[in-house]
Amino acid sequence: RAPGSSCTLWRSIVKMRVSFGTVARLQRILRHPYTIISTVNPTSSQNAINEKYSRALAAVFTASSFVFWNASCEEKSKKEIPRRTLPMTFPEGGLAGQQDYYSGVNIDPDSVGNCSTPQDFERKLCQSLSTWKEEGKKGIWLRIPKEKAEFVSVAIQNGFDLHHCGTEYIMLTNWLPGDEGVPNTLPRYTTHTAGVGAYVFNKEGEILVVKEKTGPAAAIDFWKPPTGMVDPGEDAADAVVREVKEETGLDAEVVSLVAIREAHMAGKTKFQWAQTNLFFVFVLSPKTEGAKLEAQVSEIAECRWMPVEEFMAKTEKRMKPNSVYHTVAKLAVEAARGSFPAITHAKQPVHFRPELNTFYFPVLAKPFVNTENDEEQSMA
Repeated sequence: RAPGSSCTLWRSIVKMRVSFGTVARLQRILRHPYTIISTVNPTSSQNAINEKYSRALAAVFTASSFVFWNASCEEKSKKEIPRRTLPMTFPEGGLAGQQDYYSGVNIDPDSVGNCSTPQDFERKLCQSLSTWKEEGKKGIWLRIPKEKAEFVSVAIQNGFDLHHCGTEYIMLTNWLPGDEGVPNTLPRYTTHTAGVGAYVFNKEGEILVVKEKTGPAAAIDFWKPPTGMVDPGEDAADAVVREVKEETGLDAEVVSLVAIREAHMAGKTKFQWAQTNLFFVFVLSPKTEGAKLEAQVSEIAECRWMPVEEFMAKTEKRMKPNSVYHTVAKLAVEAARGSFPAITHAKQPVHFRPELNTFYFPVLAKPFVNTENDEEQSMA
């Protein structure tokens, strides 16, 4: 609400049925907040914009690029969007594969598995590569089952590079235009890992802390919040709830996302496999006050509720003020006290793929996010 205004701009916007033209107009207005002030109340000066109103504008502008798009596509989202099926390729005497969106080919793993010997595999692979070069294909993706690991050396001898491996396969790639000096634009494998930290506060003003049996924190006898890694295919907000349950037996729910810590490990340490690590810091609350705690036998030596003042005092003995983990702890405490607006999250359909995606956004922007009929995780 603009100072002295008799109407609320946001309420008017929320009630609109947003069209593409409206989107453009709103985004132009949001780029010039003083225009909004003069429109709502022509007598208001620029100096009359208070700090809270400015923060609200900034939050809405940050979210507008995807929030308004979602609203304007409300009608289209009700219609099922057919998925494009990419054609298969069957080089004569070679390996089958499916073409991708970037003029590349994903070799069919079954075609590889059906090769009887390394010699049989090499013959079919060479025939396929020859055909795909003539067709102007670019990136070739080759997934070799672990049962056929002897094929890896054959593939490398025929121009393939190691990309990554899983527990059941080895992935290799071949950039065919490389012979002509075209730079390789195939994406690298995963460069980031993700972890979560759980700052759980009860109504008594206490924080849930644990002592680990192993690891860096165990070596210094340090009380810390529950932490852990995000599993493949798991949302960070779900991972932090799981970690609290596993380490302490407590059923908790997310209140807000407080901060994200980014650390680049490459070339400096073997920690996190020298990958960049993203650490999501959440504030949570118990689903049931007074619920019994039960330390995880395999990893946690002790778990208990600790007064916030005691926790911060212990933290400062190990983490210097203004260092990243001290700052993270301070932010979590202040967020739990309601000292600043939270970051919330929601799950919405992608529409052009049959799945839900989770996205995080300022709680001030929540009126602009249409979660009706979609799964939503509610935060503060």
